[in-house]
Amino acid sequence: MKGSNSGDTLWFMKKNGKDIIRIPESFNPLLPSYAEKEYQLKGEVLNIRSFAPSSQEYFPITSFKWTDPGKEFTITNSQLFMFMSSIVTYKYRKI
Repeated sequence: MKGSNSGDTLWFMKKNGKDIIRIPESFNPLLPSYAEKEYQLKGEVLNIRSFAPSSQEYFPITSFKWTDPGKEFTITNSQLFMFMSSIVTYKYRKI
């Protein structure tokens, strides 16, 4: 899924039988850094396991909203990018 800004692509994938989301931890193209976290998408709710493997708990991304189901959604960036304090909502579209 491609976001509305440079460097904010999210990758949804299967890895070792688990649903994984890869999230940028830096938007610096010279020093890319990513976090991989397990996720669940249950209906209209996106849940991310943030401290895996030490925790089995998932937390809901309450700002997640489909704008075009299966193709495009919005998320408030501070819920996804823990290093940000901004409350801007990003739109992601499937590429």
